[in-house]
Amino acid sequence: MSRFEYKVAFVDFRGRVSVEGDEILIQDGERMTAFGRRYLNNLGVQGWELVNIQPQPMGAAFHVFKRALADGQEPEPAKPIEKEEKEANSEAKKRQDIKIKIVHKGSDGSDPKEFVVELPE
Repeated sequence: MSRFEYKVAFVDFRGRVSVEGDEILIQDGERMTAFGRRYLNNLGVQGWELVNIQPQPMGAAFHVFKRALADGQEPEPAKPIEKEEKEANSEAKKRQDIKIKIVHKGSDGSDPKEFVVELPE
């Protein structure tokens, strides 16, 4: 029985290919067709075969590749999200939860007034 592993690449109309956080960009002066051929040839040399293109809105698409696994070989593991990305997302989430409380006490001795300012999401 044949066994395969798969790779999914996100391709957008601006000349960018993203595979699990690794990006390949079109070079200055490179034709879009030459960029596509360079990208496909690079994966083909590694044994990947393009088996499906799933169009997405605004001219983007997912390209699905597969390659055969040798006996006893396991698929490449998916790349984990880098810690820096997680920390950046966590910091952004923390900022959404910040509230600022301002207390203003009237000079005439009136009761203090509180104002709560919430930062927009």
